[in-house]
Amino acid sequence: MTQANSDKTVTLNTFFPTSRTTIWNFWTVPALLKKWFGSDPEGTVISAYSDLREGGNFSVTLQNANGTEHTCAGTYLVVVPCERLEFTWFWKGREAHVEFISVALSDVSNG
Repeated sequence: MTQANSDKTVTLNTFFPTSRTTIWNFWTVPALLKKWFGSDPEGTVISAYSDLREGGNFSVTLQNANGTEHTCAGTYLVVVPCERLEFTWFWKGREAHVEFISVALSDVSNG
């Protein structure tokens, strides 16, 4: 596997009217991840795995409405519960194209 690309960055800031713990769980607990992950509104997540520790792996397999399956996977690099999650990301079959994801959670008024 190649090193993560660092020449392009996308930053998203989102507000959720709930606790950091709830958001953390939806990012890290496979049963909750299955409730929101995917790109096809008519598709489903058929499996999700998470070894939530630095150096641990994750994978998610989704199935689009047309039956096509896609699996993403990666390795957790930084795990600070309810605060920070950093990991690599790639699609199976495209392992040479590795991306780096960083999720930072913070409290704000009402969320």
